[in-house]
Order: sequence, then structure tokens, then C-alpha cells
Amino acid sequence: MNTADALKLIAKSAPGGLEVVAIRIGKNPETLRKELSGTDPKFKMGENTAQLISDTAIEEGWPNCYAYVTAVAANSGGFIALPVREMTAPKQDLRADMASMLKECSDAVVALTTALSDDTVSDNELRTIQREVGELLAKSQDVLRGARENNAASKPAHLRAAA
Repeated sequence: MNTADALKLIAKSAPGGLEVVAIRIGKNPETLRKELSGTDPKFKMGENTAQLISDTAIEEGWPNCYAYVTAVAANSGGFIALPVREMTAPKQDLRADMASMLKECSDAVVALTTALSDDTVSDNELRTIQREVGELLAKSQDVLRGARENNAASKPAHLRAAA
């Protein structure tokens, strides 16, 4: 597949099609259609436009979003290593996350207590405290996210759609 075909594929498979792509990159849909077709010498696809289409597709996660960059790499004998996406999200166990949060809280208390044993906090002790409290905050956010997701999943579909 060449780069022109790749851009056509991206525009065709984007949610909403060519019109949405044109709006997202700030072009008139008819102009973009003519540039993608390549049949009218008055309308040529520029490198900036091609890159903008590709970047937007990748950013939005549209189908075939890597077609253009793969075509560019293939023309130079290379390939694009696509990111691995987990197909199913692991089920979150809120109880295990809460236990981990309590462990992180304990670690933060130990770090602070140890640092204050001589009534001063050294640079190294401060870094340790910051790391431990950061881990506590991250785990706390996991617990909150899981609780929100559990709450949303327990609501009837019509209430979830309204939220």
C-alpha cells in the first residue's frame, strides 16, 4: 500500500468518514476529497496535511490509524512496531486495592517516622517520604477509580447512558 492509499483508507474508515476527518484537520470536505483522489492536478495533498491526518487518526485511535506511517516506513524498507493493546481490561479487585493502599499508607508512616527519629528530615529521607506518599496517592486513586467504575456498572443501562 502506498501513502496515498493509506490516507484514503484512514479517511474512509474514520468514524464519520471523510467529513469528520476534514473538520478535524480544518479543511473543506470537498477539498480534502479532491486531494485524496489525486485526479485533479489543481488539488494536491501536502505533506503537512498528510501528517495531520495521520496524527489525528493515531491520537483518536481510529481504525487503520497506523496505515500512513506504516506505508512511509515500508517505502524506506522499515516497519512500524505497533503498540500492544490489552484486549480486555483486567477485573479490578477493590478489596485487594484497598489492602495495597493500607500497605502504602503504612510504608509512608514508617518512612516519616524513621526520618523524624532525629527530628530532622535529610534530602534522602525527603525523597523516600515523597516516593512513599506518591505510591499511596497512586493506590488511593486506583481505589477511587475502581469504586466509581463499580458504582457505574451497578446502575441500569438507561441511567449509565444519562450520566
